[in-house]
Amino acid sequence: RDGGGVAGRTRKDIEEKSGKKVSTKKNYLSEPQDKKKIARKWWFMAKYEHLPLFKKAYDFNLYFAKLSKGFPKDFKYGIATEIRELCLSIIDNIILANNSLEKSEFLKKILVIIERIKIKVRLLKDLNAISLKSYKFISEKLVDISKQTNAWLKWSSDTGSDAHYASPSA
Repeated sequence: RDGGGVAGRTRKDIEEKSGKKVSTKKNYLSEPQDKKKIARKWWFMAKYEHLPLFKKAYDFNLYFAKLSKGFPKDFKYGIATEIRELCLSIIDNIILANNSLEKSEFLKKILVIIERIKIKVRLLKDLNAISLKSYKFISEKLVDISKQTNAWLKWSSDTGSDAHYASPSA
């Protein structure tokens, strides 16, 4: 409880010994730090294009969009449409996570979306809408995206990045 008094006495001692004023306007923020963060949130838009996770998710979107063009109509306009929408929501959540104070919320959503895609892709394979080779390729890409998301989530929790605007460079 006496911390302020101790600090004040220490400041006076240093000023007496050095002959210089320790506390000046330069030492103080023009506004509280928490207000600066909140204000910054509204105008600051972090770059997401440089993120390896974004690049992988974008490439996966392109791959699946091209692959699904060759599906029979019942798959193309049904389950493939659902998968394409889920793929786009991964990209949306990457952008939101990169620009959010609460990254973990969006990163956890990505992991759930990936699981939903995995199930739907497995169904496509079991219904012979995609080849085993395509299924393996898609599975590998989803695992890679999942690993990158988990790494970002871990980094976010280890560094407390929910209070920062950064993202890991992998």
